[in-house]
Amino acid sequence: MLREPELQASAITSVVGVFPVDMGLPVDVNAGGTTAGVTTAVTVTVDGQDTGVKGGVSDRQVAVPLKPLFGPLGCRLTWQATEKKAVLQRGSRSLALYPGKDRGWAGDHEVWVNPPPRLAGGRLVVPLKAVAENLGCGMKWDPQASTLDLRPWPEPAVRVVTRRIREESEKLKVDIQYPEVSGLGPSVDSAINEPLKDWALEALAGGRRAVESAARAPEAPKQSEVVADYRVALNQDSLLSIVLTNYTYVAGAAHGLTVQTSDTFDLRTGRIYALQDLFQPGVDYIALLTEEVKRQIRERGLEESLLTPFESVKPTQKWYLTGDSLVLYYDQYEYWPYAWGIQEFPIALAGLRDVLAPPFSILAK
Repeated sequence: MLREPELQASAITSVVGVFPVDMGLPVDVNAGGTTAGVTTAVTVTVDGQDTGVKGGVSDRQVAVPLKPLFGPLGCRLTWQATEKKAVLQRGSRSLALYPGKDRGWAGDHEVWVNPPPRLAGGRLVVPLKAVAENLGCGMKWDPQASTLDLRPWPEPAVRVVTRRIREESEKLKVDIQYPEVSGLGPSVDSAINEPLKDWALEALAGGRRAVESAARAPEAPKQSEVVADYRVALNQDSLLSIVLTNYTYVAGAAHGLTVQTSDTFDLRTGRIYALQDLFQPGVDYIALLTEEVKRQIRERGLEESLLTPFESVKPTQKWYLTGDSLVLYYDQYEYWPYAWGIQEFPIALAGLRDVLAPPFSILAK
């Protein structure tokens, strides 16, 4: 329990962002070779420019002081004592954080915040990944150079609001959040919103099917669960890339299962892009991407844990875009055990600059 004096505005003398050095990797992989109790200095840059701010790696975490970065990033922090929350703002984006709680608010979107923010000795300690994602910043950690680069993206190209489906009965608990755009014109708004709403309704239908499955296991706990959510990976120029996650637990099962999917839209027409659309005609993008994924598998030590050999990226490969990367990903059990989670492979668009088709080449800075 936080003592009341710790919750005063004057108590927040500094803000520290932290994230694990093995972010996105299996828990037994130690990226960068750091070990518990060893501290390594970290150089912090913004858009590749040294800020003079230094962080540190210790006990498998990168810790970065954020207050000195607010200027270069265009951020500000306010503490609202009545509601006991910290609000980080950057342009039109905002993120409300509550010390000790694993949920926050990015605008009207209730988001998971892991690990929960905390107050310690006058410092507000926040998860840097959640802050960066919700305030529109890219984040690249280079363990070899001990460098963290933060890249502030432009203001959103289109307004995104959150729609929510919540219901609970004795047999099923549902919490589904999905995005909706507006202001692009009726036909474009509809072309984007319809598949996103269809995904939400299918998640709801899947929950109701889970109830039917659980009914066949009379000794099982009574309540199944669906938690579906989204994040905006890119909202820039004429591109909108949305990542959708659907966690479903069938009562009586050993554990639930998370399935991730994504759509990247043309904001001019509402068209959903396919992976091949990112590349110029005639480019063997499958070979290019396969080589990069195999390299990352080797580099991250993921070869030994493969459930089945990784041979090639497929034309139907799941993917999404960020402000500087093409991210390929694989669901639980697709190539790695359940505990490994969803494995993502970011590929820098700058390295693909010569083979990207318009309008994607604008991201290859």
